[in-house]
Amino acid sequence: MANKYFAQLDENNIVIRTGLVDEGSAASEAKGEAFLRSLYKEPNAIWKQYDKYTVNNTQSKGETPFRGNSAMIGGEWDEANQVFWHVAPFPSWVKEMSNYSWQAPVAYPSANQTAGYSIFWNEADQRWDAVKFSDESKWAWDPDTGTWIAR
Repeated sequence: MANKYFAQLDENNIVIRTGLVDEGSAASEAKGEAFLRSLYKEPNAIWKQYDKYTVNNTQSKGETPFRGNSAMIGGEWDEANQVFWHVAPFPSWVKEMSNYSWQAPVAYPSANQTAGYSIFWNEADQRWDAVKFSDESKWAWDPDTGTWIAR
């Protein structure tokens, strides 16, 4: 029997708990929700089914994506779009509706610009920073010129 994954939501649609239910107890989402309400003795709890293999609206096993993303504690249920959102990596990042992912306000450097660097988002300066592997020098990404600038 296959397992099904569920997320419990609080009154603000934030995921507060996740659970695993065998298919026999969750033949449908409604039955899974009823099972979990009974199990946790919370008759009014809201549970939504999710797929742990779906991230950014892509299913890693090649199956049909389900609800945008897997649920995570602290993540958000988007009732209007019927999808889960992971926790935003940084406050400045915005929702990308085409694939239900979070996007930085500055585009990530292209693949040919990332080799040899350890890259990370700098929230304070709203930019991509990097450390060069070869000499541990520090760099900042300039999206206007498409180059790294020494810091």
